[in-house]
Amino acid sequence: MKKFILLCCLCVCSMVICAQGMSSPDTETAYELVGKQKFGKAFTIMEKEALRGVAKAQFGLGLMYADGLGVTQNTGRAVEWVEKAANSDFSEAQTVLGRWYYAGQVVPQDCKKAMMLLEKASKKNEKEAYHLMGNIYAEGKCAQQNYNKALQCYLSAGSLGYSDSWYNAAALYMNGWGTPQNTEKAIDAYVRAAYAGHKMAQFKIGLIYEQGAGVPQDLHKASIWYLKAAKDGVPEGQFAIGNLYFSGQGVEKDTKKAKEWFEKAALQGFAPAQYNLGVMYYEGTGMKIDRKKAKEWLRKAAAQGHQEAQAALDSIPPER
Repeated sequence: MKKFILLCCLCVCSMVICAQGMSSPDTETAYELVGKQKFGKAFTIMEKEALRGVAKAQFGLGLMYADGLGVTQNTGRAVEWVEKAANSDFSEAQTVLGRWYYAGQVVPQDCKKAMMLLEKASKKNEKEAYHLMGNIYAEGKCAQQNYNKALQCYLSAGSLGYSDSWYNAAALYMNGWGTPQNTEKAIDAYVRAAYAGHKMAQFKIGLIYEQGAGVPQDLHKASIWYLKAAKDGVPEGQFAIGNLYFSGQGVEKDTKKAKEWFEKAALQGFAPAQYNLGVMYYEGTGMKIDRKKAKEWLRKAAAQGHQEAQAALDSIPPER
């Protein structure tokens, strides 16, 4: 997963940061080679350009050292090269180095350095820098907790297209942290997050409409958003739309569809769905009774601490 993240970082950098005038044609070629996973050739070119003082190449070289792409992993060299790029005012490097200092990854945690670097990067509209600053203010670990500052950072990152920031801003609006509680703004932020690709936001919107949390209850709207989340593979969404199909609320009752969605969530290890599936098999709801499958699913749920599943297992008489 780390290698994938670094590859994405390198590829995104290749597409958008050359505009800062800190790149070179050979550096762009090296980034293209990274995207094609030709790490050896990429490293050779990246190192040559980094030694020439090209900031983007210095940054790329640091990331390659960080995860051992085309070279033996060396965190010391990784920090050295990313720091060189950051000192050249390369905002992507400032963001990554700030994240490392904040999380204590690659380097020992240093909150002062983290905030200094992230503030510099945010002034150049680095969306991840804004988002990380929002996290710092929200958590209160590297700076005094300040939900209002966190919200402003999240809104800035969200406006630049960072879906996680819209999602976090929605939670602040929903709970009234750092701002008056405002369900409409929370829903708006969740919708923005959802359209920016945040799958869990779709589920949250459905939950708000199902519960009538600050808005009139609307099970049909809830079903629409739950279904979006379910189709995107969110187990909570699959379970929720399964429940609506099972009860016939917001949608036409359909136990077959309920079973299908419960099964998708259950296969992802979602205990409540495993329990519901077990009960359906045991009682033969919308299907033939299958006590063996019922017990299998109930055991899976119980193994995760689902108390109702354990109680159901305990109530099943032993086979003779």
